[in-house]
Amino acid sequence: MRALFLVVWLPLTAAAAFVVWRTAVRRLRSHAAAGVAAAIAAAGLLGFPEAARDAAASARRFEQHRRAQDDYAGGPRECLTNNLNRCVRARVMDEVASLIPEDERYYVDSRSGLIRFWAFTALLPRVAVASPSEAEWILSYRSDPAALPVRVRKVRTIAPVFANGARSLVVSRVVE
Repeated sequence: MRALFLVVWLPLTAAAAFVVWRTAVRRLRSHAAAGVAAAIAAAGLLGFPEAARDAAASARRFEQHRRAQDDYAGGPRECLTNNLNRCVRARVMDEVASLIPEDERYYVDSRSGLIRFWAFTALLPRVAVASPSEAEWILSYRSDPAALPVRVRKVRTIAPVFANGARSLVVSRVVE
């Protein structure tokens, strides 16, 4: 592959940079500006094969991950970190999304940044709020929704949240 790069890509890059330089000299009437334009074109073209190789490798990794999802007991998982023991079951947020109407607000009662991030992204277009008093729904992970300064009624407990644990997510409706 390296030989192909040296034999084919380098001459093509040099030819393209020359064409850019020549065109820039004619239009700009400045050898310095034409040199900068040719250098930028050459740098972009020289980096292209590696960028294409990286994109292909990422696509292969994604496809392997997608295929592995079919084999998991309990359905697909969302792994938002490199710690594969902290993968969240995708069906958990699907259940939460089916409970909370799209035009209502929710509050996430959790210290887990992973749960908060996951809720904020997976529940769009629902709006997350900063205070339980502004919400119609409360999502509690490792916390008691009854301890909040609003009255709630428990709607559903969804467990397990993470692929490797027994922790649950409690979905509660704020009672006016």
